[in-house]
Amino acid sequence: MALADGEEPLDLVTLLELQQKPRLQDQLRKDKHADKALTQMQQLVQSSKSHRVKDIDYVEGNWDCKLVDSLPAALKPRMAGYKGKRVGHTQPDKKRLPPGEWTKAFIRALAHLSKITQGDQPFAHKKLFEQVKSRQRKCAHPEYYAREALTSDLDAVTAKIQRLIGVGRYVRPMRNQGHTGGRRLDDADVQTTEGDVVNLETRQAEVAKILAELSEEHSTAAGSSEVKSGAGVSQEDGRSGGVAL
Repeated sequence: MALADGEEPLDLVTLLELQQKPRLQDQLRKDKHADKALTQMQQLVQSSKSHRVKDIDYVEGNWDCKLVDSLPAALKPRMAGYKGKRVGHTQPDKKRLPPGEWTKAFIRALAHLSKITQGDQPFAHKKLFEQVKSRQRKCAHPEYYAREALTSDLDAVTAKIQRLIGVGRYVRPMRNQGHTGGRRLDDADVQTTEGDVVNLETRQAEVAKILAELSEEHSTAAGSSEVKSGAGVSQEDGRSGGVAL
């Protein structure tokens, strides 16, 4: 390649930099896309965790129990069997999974069920037992044989109870005053500040002062009425005495 007049030839280092520059730009672009994808993935994971925590709070608040006690042992999820299959109702039972290993969909369905049966956990358990027995008997579900309660069972019971509510055949009990917004009251909800204590003591002192003043006025009024009554009696006695004479 011919050089123009006055143009100096490029050294080897400059030529290598020019050749590697597109590669470096391409790598930086790939790294930028990778960082963006990683950030989005982390946000999704964080959002999923926050939804799971909210669903757990709803279950525990609506049924006033810990998540581990939200279902009886017979309905709790179990460890998977051979090739990931669920334990059948005719097979030997297996160890229950801890609540931390329950699926997100299962906890979400459980939260929906607890919402429409707030304060009536035994009724929800009764309907859930009936649904599991019906599934095992009909053999229509792909996992009809499962011993435990499935997410589809929770959804089916929720739909049935909603229909009962719609026709007036099920009335939810009165809401427990110990709950706020579908969650359990914690220490922050009932915490009393120092200012509240001072205000309460001031109000109590004002009430005591008012009561004392009322009591004093009542005593004064009673004393004056007695004095007037005594004076009236003396005058009557005097008058009657004069007449007698």
